[in-house]
Amino acid sequence: MLALDLELPRFPMMIQEFLHDQLHSADNNPPNFDPLNTQVFMGKVSVFNSAAASFYAPSDISGTGGMRREHIRSMPSWRGGAARYDCVFVNVNADAGSSMDGLMVA
Repeated sequence: MLALDLELPRFPMMIQEFLHDQLHSADNNPPNFDPLNTQVFMGKVSVFNSAAASFYAPSDISGTGGMRREHIRSMPSWRGGAARYDCVFVNVNADAGSSMDGLMVA
């Protein structure tokens, strides 16, 4: 279980609070979660430690026609060395299709 691996016993509730904040961003009142009456997020969480991103950067002339490719890492050890925590992607819509559709960068 990811909550145990991360040593965050409140992780399911933290996800629930995050999702509430995303869905009700215009609401300035903080949520009032009653642990006895609030459904805690128990969905599947997938973890990917690295990704390759290809993108067009017209201001960078070093690549072919401005194209760039970078590796984004979030792992406790990169190639046997130090940890790398560049970025994480959060899937906000699993039904969005392929590639980066439905992912947000954090």
